[in-house]
Amino acid sequence: MKSNYMQNRIKMKRILLFVGMVMIFAGLQAQERANDHHQMLNEIRQQKITFMQQRLNLTPEEAKRFWPLYYEYEQKRWDLMKASRDNFKRDKGMKGAAANYEQMTDNMLNSDLVRAQLAKTYYVYFKKILPPEKLFQYYVADKDFKEWLLQDIKRKAEQHPHQ
Repeated sequence: MKSNYMQNRIKMKRILLFVGMVMIFAGLQAQERANDHHQMLNEIRQQKITFMQQRLNLTPEEAKRFWPLYYEYEQKRWDLMKASRDNFKRDKGMKGAAANYEQMTDNMLNSDLVRAQLAKTYYVYFKKILPPEKLFQYYVADKDFKEWLLQDIKRKAEQHPHQ
């Protein structure tokens, strides 16, 4: 009887060890995917900065005043996009009685309003630094980068359809 107890106990320890190893492996995989995602976002940010620098052709004085403000604005935009995406995922996951569709719709629209207000605020700041033509070039370059990025994503997807 005692040996049966010991054998069961050893089996249980092996099972727990195996489950623990599987969980550690899964956690490492998730961390690796998160690191890959973080690296990809950093690459996109760097590509955008390079794209914008090439398009704007700022004087040294304009660059000294513009770029710190631009980085601040971009960080706030990224933070708002992440918060908006997280809220949307949370709201989208609610169903039935738990879902307050009016509040969920308000949340989406309020995110858009906050982003618009942030854009307006930084427009006023940028207007104090850049002449009208360069300010217009900035907004055109911002839109062009988004279009370029979408095309780049499509190209990569077509080149590697099963990844």
